Amino acid sequence: LLDRGRRLTRMGYIDENGVTGLQRYTYKSKDLSITYQYILSPIWDHMIPIFPLWLAPNVITFIGLCLTIISYFLVIYYNPYLDSPCPSFVYAIVGVFLLIYQTLDNLDGRQARRTGTSSPLGELFDHGCDVVTVTLSGIAVASTLQLGPTWQTFFLIWGGGMLPFFLGTLEEYHTGALILRQINGPIEGLLMMSAMHLVTFYLGSEIWLYNAWDLFGVSSLGYNFNPLPLNQFIIYLLPLPTLPTIFFNLMYIKRKIDEQNKSFFDALKNLLPFIVLSVLGIAWIFLSPDLVQSHPILFFNLLGTLFSLICTRLIFSYLCQYEYTRANEYLIPLVVCVLNSILIHYLG
Repeated sequence: LLDRGRRLTRMGYIDENGVTGLQRYTYKSKDLSITYQYILSPIWDHMIPIFPLWLAPNVITFIGLCLTIISYFLVIYYNPYLDSPCPSFVYAIVGVFLLIYQTLDNLDGRQARRTGTSSPLGELFDHGCDVVTVTLSGIAVASTLQLGPTWQTFFLIWGGGMLPFFLGTLEEYHTGALILRQINGPIEGLLMMSAMHLVTFYLGSEIWLYNAWDLFGVSSLGYNFNPLPLNQFIIYLLPLPTLPTIFFNLMYIKRKIDEQNKSFFDALKNLLPFIVLSVLGIAWIFLSPDLVQSHPILFFNLLGTLFSLICTRLIFSYLCQYEYTRANEYLIPLVVCVLNSILIHYLG
């Protein structure tokens, strides 16, 4: 690790303080999910001997990422605007590949501990692949639900993926431990996403367009609500699992900051890159709705790429025990795009 850190120093990626931080680094994590502890973890413990000892953990991680990328390209090939059905086999492939990705994402760490090859580089690569998957898997779910290039798709990817992922990483940055709550994205979230794809394969894509009140029997009780498609109903339910996670992220960050006698508001400045990304993304939708309607994949991929950069920078800062800085420079392309939209919108 020391030799690798010195090579990175010579290449200009980190300084001597970063090398020292890498030497002090220890990975701490805990998954509080009941699904994980009593169902999935025992299964994965029995699966890990399948892999030979010579297989590098990062290879397992990379295979999972490749499956996510294959699923993504299948989705955008058949449904580039995220508003129409795909062939049924696409839903089966995406659902199964997502389950395999989840499995491999948990087996890579087990393989690292089994072979004694755990390292900061492994965590950076693992979480870096995860942050890329946030956007790609969100686009796949939006396609399955046939949300189209709408605010619902933005809220699904941003509120259901990016926000909790960034705050979870920020909590790890401040507390030194990755704690996954009783209901969390890597376990229950991925299982529910996979279930949506597989249900669509079995029942057909039109199920998400049915009136939710009819499906749940509310209409038969005499209540006269306006029709609400099931896909939009799911988006409205999204805050239920995510808001408690966000609350606990911020609570434990504040608790750690108080222990260190630091200002909580100083810690919140670490949120600035994500806030700027979010505000600029929303502003671009308002200013150039036709662009988002015409090129939704490009729009969401740009947001996803910039999110990956600022989030990976946060992970890198935690590993090297740096202050989380210089992330705003990644947002310059988005600033240019929004300024261009302002000029077109107001000056024609």
